[in-house]
Amino acid sequence: SLLGCGDEPVPAARPLSGLTAAEVDTLCEELVADFPARITQCTGFDLVIGVPEPACQNYPAPATCTATVGDLRACMSAWFALSQAELCALDDAPAECLVVTSTACQTR
Repeated sequence: SLLGCGDEPVPAARPLSGLTAAEVDTLCEELVADFPARITQCTGFDLVIGVPEPACQNYPAPATCTATVGDLRACMSAWFALSQAELCALDDAPAECLVVTSTACQTR
């Protein structure tokens, strides 16, 4: 669907595990637009952050996942707020991503 054609954003309180196919599509369009995949070059490795379109196939999340749409947006915002130096120095995802990246939310 085209953005701006009446698509409402998916409510922040919606659990990732309970998204309908239409909500997954809408959320993916939003995330790809707001947080497009980009490569950060670090010493010795490249780090890809953002949302490549194929990543949207990982939703809906498993029923065990307690993360919400708002949690996912906060996680993406946290990644994009980091400088190149901060990104390259990270050992783990930002704290805002813990609930989203938990084992309970992994699809594979």
